[in-house]
Amino acid sequence: MKAAFIFGTILLGILFPIGHHLTFLVRYFVMAMLFFAFLDVKMSRGMISLDHLKVAVLNIIIPLIVFFSLRNFNMMAAMAAFVICSAPTAAGAPVMAIFMKKNVSFVTASVIFTSPIMALVIPFTLPLALSVETQVNVWEIMIPVAQVVFIPLILAQAIRNFLPRLRLWFRHFTRVPFYLFLTNVYIASAKASNYIANDEVTAWYEFLYIAMVIGVVCFLQFQIGERVSSKKNYVETGLSLGRKNTMFALWLALTFVNPITGLGPIFYIVFHNIYNSWQIYKYG
Repeated sequence: MKAAFIFGTILLGILFPIGHHLTFLVRYFVMAMLFFAFLDVKMSRGMISLDHLKVAVLNIIIPLIVFFSLRNFNMMAAMAAFVICSAPTAAGAPVMAIFMKKNVSFVTASVIFTSPIMALVIPFTLPLALSVETQVNVWEIMIPVAQVVFIPLILAQAIRNFLPRLRLWFRHFTRVPFYLFLTNVYIASAKASNYIANDEVTAWYEFLYIAMVIGVVCFLQFQIGERVSSKKNYVETGLSLGRKNTMFALWLALTFVNPITGLGPIFYIVFHNIYNSWQIYKYG
């Protein structure tokens, strides 16, 4: 049933793109979703495992492999793929783990682990791969990522440890994260639909190339994550590598590359939601 709602929401965004004006709300909805997810996470020293290290290494290697493999085929598609593959684990990935009844702590650790790592790595890999002359300030990347992840984490852990009754009260609103998730899916789909409808410069086949490449890349990242992991957490590892922080990637594309490559994260939103819809149907 949840999968049907997600597909319906994507279609709603395509048909009624007026919601693209609400893009500024996405980060706050993600923070609220994370807050609910973090309420059930018990922080410990042993959160980081070998699988998390694999995800981090692949997060650095895959963007470069994809870019240099595709640049002779279509430079725009290669750049779009590089940007989205460089994004850390999505701040909303733990919410997906909840919907699938999987290990939320594992995916949460991946968000916390990959976000600062990629914020430090991207300023070096971005100019290397894309020949971007603009200096990428580490703090300009790290600060917004840290805000989205660590503000709800600290708040949720404070309530968990010091206000247990308030934590129990929040359990009355367990449906709220899914509604916020659907709202974000609608806004993202509306933004993609509006962008394509108003772009009069880019040839239609450029959109097609980018969409095809992003679809393949999305599927491969989930599959690679699942296959390099231990048997215990294979779904969680695939989710950690495949579920990307698309809002971060979109900001990266629009700020340091060009608007066309910003279609990569937008298409990725659709594809990873389709993949997650199938996973929710299978595991949820």
